[in-house]
Amino acid sequence: MNSAAKAAIWVAAITAVGGVITAVAVALINRPNEVKPGGDITSTPTQAAPKPTPPPTTKSPAPAPFAVTLDSVLPRGAHKSISSKEGLAAKGTVKNLPPGYSIWLMDRDDTDYSIAQSARISNETWIAESYPLGDPSQAVPYHMTVVVVRANGVCTSELRKRVRQDKYQMTDLPKGCAEAAQQDITVSEK
Repeated sequence: MNSAAKAAIWVAAITAVGGVITAVAVALINRPNEVKPGGDITSTPTQAAPKPTPPPTTKSPAPAPFAVTLDSVLPRGAHKSISSKEGLAAKGTVKNLPPGYSIWLMDRDDTDYSIAQSARISNETWIAESYPLGDPSQAVPYHMTVVVVRANGVCTSELRKRVRQDKYQMTDLPKGCAEAAQQDITVSEK
């Protein structure tokens, strides 16, 4: 074989190999496949590795909200209306009362609170009474407000101390006390 024939074979071989390399390169560019290190062609596009999912955190459920209602204020005794001497009976509901807390019934006029009593609680129902009401010399009818107070341990201790000392009147609620419900009433009998 002469040198011209050998040169032609080499040119044809190099052209063929170049064409194959070009075809493979074009196919790789136009395909969504990737070439992994080591030359393996895969049929799936490259995706970022998923971020590890942190373990679920365990949160304590939020405590149910405290709620108190004042559902009824009725005359105490045989009276048809609220009298200053016989007073009143009040009833309501309480839900999720925190440990160490209590419910108190009080009367409030324009200037002072007057402690009536700590409410008795049974099956989410509270009851309490307040008597006598107001100043016995006060002319009827007059208006006042029945107040339900939520008391933490500090407030409960202070209210009990005041009751033991016969100091039922106060201008402000003690620390740890908060009004939870109220209802305006009319005292219409002596």
